[in-house]
Amino acid sequence: MGEEKDLGSYDSFGDVVSGHQGIFDGLGGQALKTHDSVHSEVTLAGLVLEFYCHGCGKPRQLVVEYPELVALKYGVNPAVAFRGRSDILETPINWRFVAKENSWRPDMTCDGCDFHLFVRIAPSEPGKYIESARQRGFLRPEKEQLYSALASQAAQMARAGR
Repeated sequence: MGEEKDLGSYDSFGDVVSGHQGIFDGLGGQALKTHDSVHSEVTLAGLVLEFYCHGCGKPRQLVVEYPELVALKYGVNPAVAFRGRSDILETPINWRFVAKENSWRPDMTCDGCDFHLFVRIAPSEPGKYIESARQRGFLRPEKEQLYSALASQAAQMARAGR
């Protein structure tokens, strides 16, 4: 057989893991932050969220339309607030409120790997994005009023049903 090696002090991951920043050493600690970050931009089409899938690692994009943001601002799932209103949202995303994270998440999976999209919107965020869209002229006041009226009504019905 051959000589036995003393494995007591051998680190088989020594070439990969450093003592300071682990596998991300040498990258300035930015790799994980970049992978987990979500870039957001208010556009004419809505709020564009760009992120990496946590399943396959591929870059993904999700457009949250302004009616959806208005519904989320009122604490209502847009699929419920605009149900039957294809003139407002043709195919609304079903958003679920995750109480332990205090945020909304889209009930969607990555089209590349079926991993659930790791995007969250805190209750305070829709108002900020709506204000930005309003200032840039992307959201007309009469449209916002219509979306708000419908979302407010859905929110009141949801509270009454509890």
